[in-house]
Amino acid sequence: MVYAEVKVSMAENSSTQTAESPESLYAQFILDNQSSEFQILNILKILGIVLLCSSIIIFESWFRFSKKPKKMKVSQTLTENMLTVNMLLSVFLLPGGLADYCGEVTPALRITTPNNIEALSGSCLQIPCTYDPKHNEYDSSKTIYGVWMKGGVNFGSNSSIVIFNSSGPVNTYSLNITGNLKEKNCTTLFPNLTTSHTDKYFFRVENGEYKASACADPLHITVRDYPQSPSINVPSDLKEHQSVTVTCSAFTPCPHSPPELTWNLQQDSLRQTEKNTNGTFTTKIQENITLSDTHDGYNISCSARYPVIGGNKTAETEVTLNAPRNTSASISPSGLVSAGSRVELSCSSRAKPPPRFTWFWNGTKVSEKQNYSFIVTKEGEFYCVAKNDLGNETSSRICVSIKDPHVWKVHSQVDQYSWLPLQHENRKEHSKEIRENEY
Repeated sequence: MVYAEVKVSMAENSSTQTAESPESLYAQFILDNQSSEFQILNILKILGIVLLCSSIIIFESWFRFSKKPKKMKVSQTLTENMLTVNMLLSVFLLPGGLADYCGEVTPALRITTPNNIEALSGSCLQIPCTYDPKHNEYDSSKTIYGVWMKGGVNFGSNSSIVIFNSSGPVNTYSLNITGNLKEKNCTTLFPNLTTSHTDKYFFRVENGEYKASACADPLHITVRDYPQSPSINVPSDLKEHQSVTVTCSAFTPCPHSPPELTWNLQQDSLRQTEKNTNGTFTTKIQENITLSDTHDGYNISCSARYPVIGGNKTAETEVTLNAPRNTSASISPSGLVSAGSRVELSCSSRAKPPPRFTWFWNGTKVSEKQNYSFIVTKEGEFYCVAKNDLGNETSSRICVSIKDPHVWKVHSQVDQYSWLPLQHENRKEHSKEIRENEY
């Protein structure tokens, strides 16, 4: 309750705020980021929480007092509950305990950017960014300034968290907003990163009377000393003796200095740098090959060399093309099953390229999926075959056995099956009928 009361008084008389206490920081943040309408709404929200908590305190205190010995004082019970509520309010209302750094404030600015980006020390990072102002005080005809903050959004008491301001006075890390702010594009180039730059970053827009921070959209930047390994992709939807495109790709945090890719398939493969859907970039090389059983055990290796300040950093990866191996089949549930119950068969195999799967029941193909689910109406033997262009392998057999003596017969009118308990002397006759009607 103390926190809520302080916030209200701060909102009413902002000239008396101090930058030292968490309460005043929170009030300053509200006043700095929101219009007067939002301030009033937030104060009403806080008052509502205070009233609700007060009601809980009174009821809980009365209930606990009525259940305890008379020597327990009401004031003691009330104090305990007040302490609990104060702790809860500190968690929910103070910025330090919040995941999105906004508290009860509705963000007046949102940005679209990847939540997490990895970068390489000694290289640059291009941050894709667009922003969306959430209040009509924003006016694109006025001058727009972009601000980047590191580690938090409350710069009232710690101006050092502001690392860039496009108005000119601050540019700690030599950032450059390459996007057009008037088009709501805040794409930023971050040069020459080091591991000490790993942190959370927040964007802010200052536009006349409109000043707002994207408190709900922190950007997590992780700077590593060594690059990610490139990836090699061999498509799984292959047809026998048909050409397939093998791709080696590498994450490209700095599209102005993309990595050089080489592999053992062909040394002069054309390098391409492409933009991903989230605004980041990937560099890739491709080669067409026709797979056959002669490629079984063939190794494809790819290397990515990143230019950085003072030299290069290299990462490598390798895949081995394999015909299916260790092919196995499993059933769930295992053991004897009840007639009319559902079971699922699953096939697995180690292969590169990934294999295609086929299920067989007593030698007859019943499915071309990796997992096969069905209602048990008969006993029989199942197995799967895993196949790619390098070869194929068959799993061991699975026997499906029915555990109860119930059998089914055909209802010709509705073309459905029902299960009926039969006397022992009639089972042979009905078993013959079953075999005649099995599919």
